[in-house]
Amino acid sequence: WLDNGWIDWFEVGCYGEEPDPALMEWLKQAKMVKRPECVWVTLGMYNSQPGPSAVDMKRISVTGDGMGAGIWGRKAEALVPMYEAFRDRAKLNGFAFFDLSNVNDDILRGMKELILKEKAVPWYPED
Repeated sequence: WLDNGWIDWFEVGCYGEEPDPALMEWLKQAKMVKRPECVWVTLGMYNSQPGPSAVDMKRISVTGDGMGAGIWGRKAEALVPMYEAFRDRAKLNGFAFFDLSNVNDDILRGMKELILKEKAVPWYPED
């Protein structure tokens, strides 16, 4: 679809905290298309288990049955190695975040301080 111009980009989801496997998956996908710069990285904003990189979001569903509980937001510091690997090793200028419903004010402040320091600029080529 990307090569046919039917879509502008697609995203490869990176949900863990280990950059090397995520870089390899992105590279595999990027090599399959004519314009690898249109294969974006999506950093997952949730953890499926508690731990030092997780923030308990304390969610409960509107029905009170606890659905949605047991999901943790990912601290900004946990995203830094993945972000830096794609920025520095893969030389990517763009990325996205997946599932911002798992972001609270503390996580957002950390992202601003650690990851989103520079203003975004348009990425679309002028061709």
